[in-house]
Amino acid sequence: MDGWCDTKACWTFQGKKVLACLGGQLGLHVPEGKGRRVRWMGYCGSIAACEPHPKSPAVAYTGDRNGTIWQWDLMDGRKKTMVESSNLQNLRDMAVGADGKHVHVLVDADVHGSAKVIRMPMGKQAGEEIVVLKTNRATQLERCMLQGKQYLATTDNRKVVVWDGNNHHKKLKLYHTKRLTCVALHPQGKQVVAGDDTGRILQWHVNYKKEIAQGGNKNSTYETPKVTTRHWHSRSVRCLAFTEDGTHLLSGGEEGVLVMWQLETGKQEFLPRLGAILTSISLCPERARVAVRMDDNSVLVVNLASMKIDACVQGVKGPARGTPLEEVAGSAGVQPRSGLLALPTANSGMQLFDVCKMEHVADLDTTTRNNILLADDEKGCIALEPRVTHFAFNKDGSKLITVDRWPENDTRTKGEESLKFWQDLEGGKQNQHMKYSLIARTDNPFTKSVTCIAYHPEDDFFVTTSASGFFRLWTHDPEIRNAPPWRCYSMLSYKQAPSHAAAFSWDGSLLAVGAGSAVVLWEPQSNKRLAVLNQEESRNSMASSIAFVTREPLMVVALSGRNPSLTVWDLLSTSVKWSIRLDASHVVADPLAPRFAVVCPGRCNPGVKGNKSLNQNAHVLLFGPQRPYMQVSWRIEGSRYPKAIFATSDDTKFASESRPLGIGSALVILSENRAISLATTTGGRNTVVPEAKAPAWKVEKDSSDPHFALGNLLGEQVRVLPSKVEGQKEDNLHTATQPWSALFDAPSHSLPSSVQLCTSFLKSIMADE
Repeated sequence: MDGWCDTKACWTFQGKKVLACLGGQLGLHVPEGKGRRVRWMGYCGSIAACEPHPKSPAVAYTGDRNGTIWQWDLMDGRKKTMVESSNLQNLRDMAVGADGKHVHVLVDADVHGSAKVIRMPMGKQAGEEIVVLKTNRATQLERCMLQGKQYLATTDNRKVVVWDGNNHHKKLKLYHTKRLTCVALHPQGKQVVAGDDTGRILQWHVNYKKEIAQGGNKNSTYETPKVTTRHWHSRSVRCLAFTEDGTHLLSGGEEGVLVMWQLETGKQEFLPRLGAILTSISLCPERARVAVRMDDNSVLVVNLASMKIDACVQGVKGPARGTPLEEVAGSAGVQPRSGLLALPTANSGMQLFDVCKMEHVADLDTTTRNNILLADDEKGCIALEPRVTHFAFNKDGSKLITVDRWPENDTRTKGEESLKFWQDLEGGKQNQHMKYSLIARTDNPFTKSVTCIAYHPEDDFFVTTSASGFFRLWTHDPEIRNAPPWRCYSMLSYKQAPSHAAAFSWDGSLLAVGAGSAVVLWEPQSNKRLAVLNQEESRNSMASSIAFVTREPLMVVALSGRNPSLTVWDLLSTSVKWSIRLDASHVVADPLAPRFAVVCPGRCNPGVKGNKSLNQNAHVLLFGPQRPYMQVSWRIEGSRYPKAIFATSDDTKFASESRPLGIGSALVILSENRAISLATTTGGRNTVVPEAKAPAWKVEKDSSDPHFALGNLLGEQVRVLPSKVEGQKEDNLHTATQPWSALFDAPSHSLPSSVQLCTSFLKSIMADE
């Protein structure tokens, strides 16, 4: 699956375990006993459906959006491909047949088409279309076993279609005046219920087994069944399910409330304030429990006798509605000391997630706003909600700075931003529990939006930048009486150029702030401007990311725009050490080793033209600072805007095998769909291994650019080559295209070493034997 989804959970092993997909992994969860026990089966891809085997309790099936159905052995975690067909692209849901030899697959339509249900034999690549819907996006595929036969149902805009799994030619169609969103079949064949997008539940009193056997709607004696309407939900009904004895009906929707209806009396019982939209309900076959899937990537195990939650399995939560795709992963970070992944979530919240154990740790609500689920308007515009756009921790994680932004379409706030200052009540000793309290707040710190927050590596002060052209320095002074603990002590600017990046050096002695295409170095304590670093060829570009190399006097700058580039600056001489043309979204330095990772988004890959599949996949490159050769590269399949994060912790949470090349910090890659992976060179569970063939990364030479004059003379000197070990010898010298006099046109900082110069000079004057 992706990082989050609404895939329905299922019960296995006679109702003792729950099979659910969380964080890109298929997990077998045990809701009973002390603590939460989970056994991870393996990576399950962009999963859309999960089904148990009808006869074997230790076998399950998953279907992904790419059209592949896998069979899993839940005892040892092995899987094998059962069905792989291009006809199953955009798989939505599936139902395994009663004999386990075939599967019904619900497939969403392409741009111009209709959704359909396909009956596929297991192990085959071709199937039979049995139901073609009028809608292009289906909702679900409901199944029910009745006297050894399997009956299936689905919604088709304003009607429900029910048929026999072994004889699809006879169908029962039930009609409504509103769009239907979900359907459920009575376990004794007495009723068919469906929910619509207005909150109503339609209850057709019809023996669907008998009607289908007689030909359904085509039977001359068919009479329109009696309909009962039940209405409690104020918004769309998203899921329905009958209890095993058929006396109660469970419903859930966008209010975040589980409702249990007693069918004879109409009496209702509620489990309110679940905090998210209910998307599916799975009934336990042996006990009075259900597994409720929520759209925040969690599964709740609910005891129907007491209407209480017995267990909760929480995965990576999704972002706030309306978050731009490129910002979904880019706003993530790591909490110091604990090494936990920190993620902004819906309704202006934050989540701490343990990557090693793949489990949720804690939540933080940064606003005093109730978790009210907003509905979209009639024109289909998404109802936005406040979200955390930036955050930063101090060295020990005891202090947290957040920026939350309200939506532009809110008439009361109109895009208001709030800079908030938090402090851990435990003083950082148990900050993994995230017990932060709000101690100060500043509304609208700039006339335009905040673009970056960078915290000092040692002291309690930080910098905030904005698109207005100004940046502020904030310090913590709790000992000053009658004054807030945090205050802004400086507001600076360089030519009022908009700033989108800032970073402190690893020892805290320098502050680098982007100003348009330039990077300005400041002394953070005295506010003294030290240097302005700029390249002539970087015009019409923007400094989008800055990072200082650990224990080295080097700084890495990524420029985006018309002339994207990646440049390493020597801070001792304020000159360029090396520079390459590369479209990089952000750069992150390893805090434990002198190296850095670069994320190249999937929107364009230098040197790759005419291949749309490659352009959709982002790449993460690992560089050493001394040479422009990448050590390792990873291709992130299906992701265009991932985020690379170096994660460290005091308790050595990450093993050496999970660190690239076995040294430094662990490299965590977060996709925009919130799928989490560890970038390694050895492989393993939940990891991304280096691609076998490196992409065609290549520097484009420009004879008019003085930086490449030396390359025109000696051949292409600056190239990005896939090399797992830095220092590997490569013969990059080619025949000169210009005379030696052109050497004086090259800048001094781009001259190669004397060994390379002498070797090239000797080769040019000596005749080949």
